[in-house]
Amino acid sequence: MEITVNWVFSIISTGAIGLISWSLKQLYSQSKAEKDETRRLILQQDIKSKEESEKLGNKIYRLEEKLPEKYVLKEDFYREINKLDLKLDSIKDDVSELNKNVAAVLAMMKEG
Repeated sequence: MEITVNWVFSIISTGAIGLISWSLKQLYSQSKAEKDETRRLILQQDIKSKEESEKLGNKIYRLEEKLPEKYVLKEDFYREINKLDLKLDSIKDDVSELNKNVAAVLAMMKEG
């Protein structure tokens, strides 16, 4: 068996191609693992975001349910105040009428 330049070159080029192929395979595997890890982290963050938005939505829903118990709309407030004013006006008229009647009774008592 004779060692020639072509034979040595063939062995070296085969080794180099094998080494390059192995390196590319390792890089591809590492890249794929990092991509999968990144995808997993994104999905984890997405799940956390969904959970947080659901919690926030629930808090807002509960707040909307409790608001009418603690607070009144401006229109409702004005409507009720107007009703109160009407009642006070009718009471004022009644008190005025009573004062007239009491004055008349007192005047009758002084005369008689």
